[in-house]
Amino acid sequence: MINKSKYNILFLASVFLCLCSFNYSNPKYFEGIIKYRYDYTIKNDKISIDRLKDFFGTSSEFYFKEGNFLEKYDKGVLKEQLYRTMDHRLYFRSGTSDTVNFSNTLLPGKQIVKTEINLDKDTVLGNICHELIIEYDDFKFTLYFNRDFAIDSDWYSDFKRNGRDVYSRLIKSVYLKFKLEYKDFIVVGTATEINRMKLDDSVFDLKKQEVLIEKKD
Repeated sequence: MINKSKYNILFLASVFLCLCSFNYSNPKYFEGIIKYRYDYTIKNDKISIDRLKDFFGTSSEFYFKEGNFLEKYDKGVLKEQLYRTMDHRLYFRSGTSDTVNFSNTLLPGKQIVKTEINLDKDTVLGNICHELIIEYDDFKFTLYFNRDFAIDSDWYSDFKRNGRDVYSRLIKSVYLKFKLEYKDFIVVGTATEINRMKLDDSVFDLKKQEVLIEKKD
């Protein structure tokens, strides 16, 4: 009886360790940090690359967990951008001010005019990426994605602002590269480092002293 009990305990322990190992190396959804580098192309002399760097920055760190995300910029107008699924708000922090602007993501914002998916269009850090082209009235937004970095698109089912609910359903993953094309310039953000790791929920907290002001479009 004792030997049988020991066998059962060892068997259950081995199953538990296998499951833990599987979940760690093969998580169903991506959680962790992605670092991006920003590159710029200007189409005319109306604007300079230095000015674009001062406005958008040159790199960012993107923290992601269960639909919540925090993006920190090395420089530029914005210091951080934060989204929490429980709030349906996109928060914008700038400088050292305690004032935080936010947008209601339940409202539509820019409307998508057209989408197009092309397979195997780029490679980022050894990951073959498909391409989703999203056209708006006044700019084009292209995402490069690989579904090994999967997300649950239902996390954004109510994120109507600029059609994030639409393109999240199409790519079902975090993007490894993006391209923003405007009339006068192009911004390209490319992942330079991807770290899968557990993130504490406190990463996505708001500071108690911060003053929240809704940004009206």
